[in-house]
Amino acid sequence: MSIFDCTEVYIISLDKTLADFQDIVKYFPHAQVVKAVDMRGVEVSTLPNEEVSMRAKLSIRRGQDTSEDVVSGGSVGCSKSHLKCWNKFLATNAPYCVVLEDDVVLRKEKMYQLPRYINSADKMGADIVSFGAIYQGISTDNLFKKHDQYAVQVYMFLLTHAQKITRRGAQILVKYFYPINMQVDGYISTLARFGYLVASAPRHQIIRQRLSLTSSVQQVLLPMKTYMPRCNGSYLVIFLVIIILLTLFIASLAVCIKKESAFTD
Repeated sequence: MSIFDCTEVYIISLDKTLADFQDIVKYFPHAQVVKAVDMRGVEVSTLPNEEVSMRAKLSIRRGQDTSEDVVSGGSVGCSKSHLKCWNKFLATNAPYCVVLEDDVVLRKEKMYQLPRYINSADKMGADIVSFGAIYQGISTDNLFKKHDQYAVQVYMFLLTHAQKITRRGAQILVKYFYPINMQVDGYISTLARFGYLVASAPRHQIIRQRLSLTSSVQQVLLPMKTYMPRCNGSYLVIFLVIIILLTLFIASLAVCIKKESAFTD
């Protein structure tokens, strides 16, 4: 069965209908909208620790340190929305499902590559097949050996906007889901890192995520600072100061070289 014939294709969205996703339906005719879990107005600190861990609550209170940290109630809602899709899929007899977030961008010049990539990922035994994750490069790590010209087995990646998930993958994801301790991509990466499941990503991104400052699922400003390790507050200021000083140094160096060149001539 071609990936485009998949009968369980879920589009996570807070307030849009299937009519808003004709670009997706063109490729996935069986697509359906799954209403995202709306956490607006919910105080995460009041949720039981069995649902959201104390570590996650602390990271919301003090600010995000790493890309895996839960940054807001929206992060919790995003994770729960994916869980909702996994459970919905497991209630069917389908061999796999496709989960898309509502800000995916499908490019005609890339979509033809999808079946070829899926075939490579299946040969690797992948439980989670990302269509556009940003992943850590080929490593000497024993958990990260398989790769070919189309697919790479990964143990650490960012973004969950477009994925194929097998029944085994969904069962494992549901089994270890609670308590929520990190963002959903960090959660899946952790399971892959410790060998609970096999995850793959394309060598070249096939389906990308729309670049915007807000997500209709997370409802939070994109935490750009998390692209740097352990960088809250003063650390971020120091980093920016260093960048500015380095820029000024390079600019002054270029001026000096230019003057010396003129003097030599």
